[in-house]
Amino acid sequence: MDELLHLIQRSNFQTVKTLAKEAGLTEEEVASQLKVWKENGTILGQPYVVNKDKLAVKKVNALIEVKIKPEAGGGYDRLANRIARFDQVISCSLFSGDYDLLLEVELDDNLGIATFVYDTLSKIGGVISTRTHFPLKTYKLNGICLTDDEDTERLPVTP
Repeated sequence: MDELLHLIQRSNFQTVKTLAKEAGLTEEEVASQLKVWKENGTILGQPYVVNKDKLAVKKVNALIEVKIKPEAGGGYDRLANRIARFDQVISCSLFSGDYDLLLEVELDDNLGIATFVYDTLSKIGGVISTRTHFPLKTYKLNGICLTDDEDTERLPVTP
């Protein structure tokens, strides 16, 4: 079943029939396992990968590093869950290192992101600092290459 889970993580929408063939399982085995995983929360959804460069209406994404002060009795969880609930936040993860949370946010433009950071994040009690990064170009997303360039030749390495 590890192979099936790997296939699900690495691929866009696939039918039960396709998953069964690639995993070397029967369709019934795949359907049954998918049902179990959905019921126990192992699988939470089935995302499509959208190439945002092809969209007519562009949105702006940013990664925001957030340093927070852990709360007594709640640690990082209460504040992280509060931040994760904002509609603008696509993902929110606790990280080790120089910052505590890494957020991915999506808004209409850079001003929207700046306003979200300035008017929302920075005013939450427990938020110590933020640092915002804007992606310049995305080459691979959720295991799928977004470029048409099929030149896979490795670059030469010099000692």
